[in-house]
Amino acid sequence: ITFDQGGLSFSDRKFYLGSRNKTYHSALVTYIRRVAELLGGTEHLHKKAEDIWAFETKLAEIHAAQEDRQDQTKLYHKMTVDELHKNLFGDWFDLPAFLKGLFGQAIPGDEKVLVYAPDFIKQLGAVVKATDTETLVNYLVWQMVGSFVPYLPMGFLEANLELQRTLYGVNSPQPLWDRCVDRSTNVVPLGIGALYIQDRFGQKQKDDVLNILNYIKVEFHKRLPQVEWMDEQTKDKAQEKVK
Repeated sequence: ITFDQGGLSFSDRKFYLGSRNKTYHSALVTYIRRVAELLGGTEHLHKKAEDIWAFETKLAEIHAAQEDRQDQTKLYHKMTVDELHKNLFGDWFDLPAFLKGLFGQAIPGDEKVLVYAPDFIKQLGAVVKATDTETLVNYLVWQMVGSFVPYLPMGFLEANLELQRTLYGVNSPQPLWDRCVDRSTNVVPLGIGALYIQDRFGQKQKDDVLNILNYIKVEFHKRLPQVEWMDEQTKDKAQEKVK
């Protein structure tokens, strides 16, 4: 189980805090309002979209910049569920109840989890507490609706195209066949990959790849004892995984 920063409609905090943030601000607010209209919304749509932008901007402010997240060893924080709840989330968020609802069963307090953004999680409570309930509800609904836009009718895709044009200069929609392949691959990547291999590769190519993997395994076993940053117990587990 891993925990990381997130919650933004855009892929990076720079869209909210950079020199062109006014352009992106206008584009996202227009997009949210347009999607809401297509879903039948009528009341105070602009203000609600502005409130969502303001909340996401507060989230962006506590996000770590991507350039500060390049060293994976610095991002790696292993702790128990209880430690995460007590030291980072605090009393504003019922982490055990959230995990039980997510996985359908209680997760023990001594279960180890990985936390990649402890500073973000620690500051998140103050941002949430300072935001009114209506805005939080609208934000959560928007996050859910926004994730389904690629599967909705053409009007939604046209609204998204306007946003993509502002962000990346895209001037034409992705072809339907290409969208279908992307969506299918995202949902069942291993299944799609297996079908492609069955169609395009024969037994010889499979044997060649297996031979390459075997060479890699042999070299891994040879080099692992020389690795200085892993303890012996971790090395033993790594050897077991490669077998």
